[in-house]
Amino acid sequence: MSISRQRLDYVAFVVYRAIKENPLIEVRKPDAVVGAVRRVVAENVRQEAELEKEAEAALRAHRSEILRSDADYRRMIRDGARILAKKKGIPL
Repeated sequence: MSISRQRLDYVAFVVYRAIKENPLIEVRKPDAVVGAVRRVVAENVRQEAELEKEAEAALRAHRSEILRSDADYRRMIRDGARILAKKKGIPL
């Protein structure tokens, strides 16, 4: 999975706006908040991509059987990535 710079900025701004609207939170440095959210989201996307690569590598040995069985290969990769994330304690 990848995310465009524009989408990353949008997600960071939406999260910042939700934080700013919370009356219990005072935001003194908006740019720092947006930057921190951007970094966290980018790291999460990077981890998710790594997990997908790892899951794909695990399935590669059985690819021909999977394709013959009419299984959804991309779905199996996503499911495998979710399982790996759970084992590693990585939230998706």
